[in-house]
Amino acid sequence: MPSSAIFHDLYIPSGNGHTQVDLIATTDAGIFVFEVKDYSGWIFGNGDHTKWTQILARGQVKHQFYNPIKQNEGHIAALRHTTKQLQDIPIYSVVVFYGNCRLKDINNIPNNCRVIYPESVARYMKYAMQ
Repeated sequence: MPSSAIFHDLYIPSGNGHTQVDLIATTDAGIFVFEVKDYSGWIFGNGDHTKWTQILARGQVKHQFYNPIKQNEGHIAALRHTTKQLQDIPIYSVVVFYGNCRLKDINNIPNNCRVIYPESVARYMKYAMQ
């Protein structure tokens, strides 16, 4: 799965200043935009909701965080806005959770997005590039 280029920690102009993208990989099949999350505990989320939930200490501690799918949608919108050449190029949204976390109830994921663990990234990219 050769990439033409990989960009890490990229800042892209957006409507409210800049948006920071964790990783972008360009390939012959399109552009993969990665949002990478390092969490522990259980992760619950819905693609339509603004907030997701992290549960720690066997349910005793709960934290909410911004929906990483929506976060990556913002990154992709900013990227597409940078140049007209990107309007017709496929862009794949990939949210990667690593660390000691378990994705428990993740639903309503848009078709153009994947929410996965690091060990699934290469397999997904290979599939998308077919």
